[in-house]
Amino acid sequence: MVKIGLKISRVGIIGTAPHRFLDITLVSEVENLRYFHFSSDNEAFQALLDVGLAWDDFTRKFSGRRFSWDTFYRNYASYLRPEKKLIDILPTEMLRVVTHEISKSDMVWVGDNDFDSSFVFATLLGILGIPYVLTFKETRIYPNEFEFFALENAERIIVPHDGYLELLRKKYNKDFSEKIEYADVDWRSKVVYDFLEKQKVRKLSEMDNKFHVCILSGRVIWDKNETRSRGRYYYVDIIEELLRAGFTVHLHTKALIKSVNEPIFEKDNPYFKLKQRYQNSFFIEEPINLLKPEGYLELMKYDLGLLTSGAATEDPEFMEFEQYNIPNRYYEYLMAGVIPIAPEGTLKYMEKITTTSSFSNIVKRFVIN
Repeated sequence: MVKIGLKISRVGIIGTAPHRFLDITLVSEVENLRYFHFSSDNEAFQALLDVGLAWDDFTRKFSGRRFSWDTFYRNYASYLRPEKKLIDILPTEMLRVVTHEISKSDMVWVGDNDFDSSFVFATLLGILGIPYVLTFKETRIYPNEFEFFALENAERIIVPHDGYLELLRKKYNKDFSEKIEYADVDWRSKVVYDFLEKQKVRKLSEMDNKFHVCILSGRVIWDKNETRSRGRYYYVDIIEELLRAGFTVHLHTKALIKSVNEPIFEKDNPYFKLKQRYQNSFFIEEPINLLKPEGYLELMKYDLGLLTSGAATEDPEFMEFEQYNIPNRYYEYLMAGVIPIAPEGTLKYMEKITTTSSFSNIVKRFVIN
């Protein structure tokens, strides 16, 4: 049973689609949500405030302050080990915030998609004896001592689906089922979804009778042999395959670089060569700003949205995680009424739970939902 008058301290990244935290304040049992956000999230935090102004419950229940945990983690990450006393190297003011502000709530909520330092912060909470709830999603197949400590000491663990129980059993030889809850930290706001459902946006396909595929990626690379990102950002081959199949492709990105290790830009790269060959069907465009709900209106004009490049199939570690992964773009596309697609065999859990749409005969191996 949820406590009436629940006060929540949230520590972590706001990230894309900050409105996903709006719905928490609309739950009647929640009295207050205080968000301890990082300096890198200033824009997202302001966007969350702007969106929330339309709801009295949000303005009454929500508050926040900047918390420099991300800076501390970047500066000291190489020195951190669970057996060392984090308290000894933690700045006094940061320790005061943890013990006198964050802990003064009914629930401390930590953990993010793509936020490794949340496990270190959870370790700190465990050392201090402060109970916490852990959101768990992005991980690796090899054990990590901070991750295990965070899981072991959490009061509750929130995971996207039951496949994570199998993953954690294989990884740590331990059953966490007694404290598991199911929800995805990447779920988007229901109230924003309701807003978008009322909007009338004309699909590009209605104008030219061609299927338009959207690719959302903060960065893309053209060095196929790059190992750091394990092929996640290499889209050259799948874009060309889509273009040859007759689709129109729109690549929305803010960084087009050689590799993560060599973040250089060269105009004579494979993406621009594809653009020259397919001038009327391949477009490299500015990123879509999804910090505010209005950004989804641009996304709504597309028919299909690509979830993954499919270029990492030869990396066993990455593909092991992909068996369980639900990319956050999946929810962006659903919000906008765009059909998510991916190369067959890359997102096995999603293939298992979704049904092939009526586009199957046209999109062939790309459609998974």
